Amino acid sequence: NGFRSGWFYPDWSGQFYGSLSGQGKWAANDRVVRLDDINVTGSLREQPLSAQGPLSISFPANRWPRVTSPGFNAAWGGNSVAMTGGLTDSWDAKIDLLLANPALLVSGLEGRLSGQVSLAGAEQAPDVQADLAGDHVGYAGYVAKSAIFKATVPELGLKPGNSSLTLAGITNQSGDSLGNLTLQMGSDL
Repeated sequence: NGFRSGWFYPDWSGQFYGSLSGQGKWAANDRVVRLDDINVTGSLREQPLSAQGPLSISFPANRWPRVTSPGFNAAWGGNSVAMTGGLTDSWDAKIDLLLANPALLVSGLEGRLSGQVSLAGAEQAPDVQADLAGDHVGYAGYVAKSAIFKATVPELGLKPGNSSLTLAGITNQSGDSLGNLTLQMGSDL
C-alpha cells in the first residue's frame, strides 16, 4: 500500500494501493507469469488508475506471447480496456475499449472512442473483427463530430476482408466545415 512509482520513473509519478499476487518462472526456455489476484487502485500522473482480474502471460520461444484472462479490466483517467480470453494455442479474445481521455495516451488527440475488437482462430492468422465508434474525435485541431470504424479481416488478411471508416461533420482548427468522409476498403489485404 502506498507504493510510489515516481521514485523509479519521475515522469510517471503515482501512488498505488491494493494487492497483487501470483507466481512465475523465468528460465531460458520457460517464461511464465501468472497473476491470480490483481486488485490495484491509485493514481498515475494525477489521474485515477485501477486494475482488476487474473492475468496469465507466457513467452514461448519464437512465438507470440500467450496472454489469457477470464476477465481483466484496467482503467486510467477515463480510458479503459477489458479483456476476456486471449491467445493459447489459438486466438479467442474479446477486447472492449473506452477512450474518454485519449490525450493522456497521445498528446493532441481529443474526443471519445469506444467499441470492441475480437480475435479468433489460428495463432499466426486470426480472424479480426473491429467495431469502434467515436464522438468529437480529432487531432491537432481537426475534429469529426462522429466517427465509425468497422473491419472484418479473415485470417489476418490472408483471405479477402473489408473495412470502412466514416467521418461526419469534419472541421478544421478555425471551425470551418470540411464536410464528411467515407472510405470503403475491400480485397486481399
